[in-house]
Amino acid sequence: RRHDWLDIQTRAVFVDAMLFNPSLRLAASVRLLAEMPQYGGVVVSSDFVAVQLMRYSGVSGTFELIIDLLGIFWTLKLLFVEFLALRAMKAEYIKSFWGIIMWLKGVLIFAVVGLRVTALKDISRQHAHNRDLQAQGVNAYVDLHHIPSLALIDANIMAVLSVLIYARLFSYCA
Repeated sequence: RRHDWLDIQTRAVFVDAMLFNPSLRLAASVRLLAEMPQYGGVVVSSDFVAVQLMRYSGVSGTFELIIDLLGIFWTLKLLFVEFLALRAMKAEYIKSFWGIIMWLKGVLIFAVVGLRVTALKDISRQHAHNRDLQAQGVNAYVDLHHIPSLALIDANIMAVLSVLIYARLFSYCA
């Protein structure tokens, strides 16, 4: 009120913060929102997203990396088998529902790999840039605001993949 940045015409106030816990290597994106509708009152909402920045660090990270690499190799093998089936069946394969689902799963898996590589490269680049600036005696802001959104997209794609994999599994069992 003292500086007149909040008045009768204000419709929303956003408070965004990016928090980092170095001992756990977790980052949290926090958004607090207060909306003032035209009919009066205040509608308050919040959004908290925690992300593990160094996904593949430590013993458990090494294990997760091995499992992820095995998954990638398994996907490459399955896509190769599907490619051979596509070559053999030609147009009939394209008309097959499960053939299209297999290719969709392959594309989604490589999208997840791309997202994880992008996030890892961004974190490494930011970390190296911050380290260089600190060596020069400059305090710098590390911009990691986009990392939680990449992690959320990653989680959503993995959820769709899980549904597709279980649907295929249940079709075999039926």
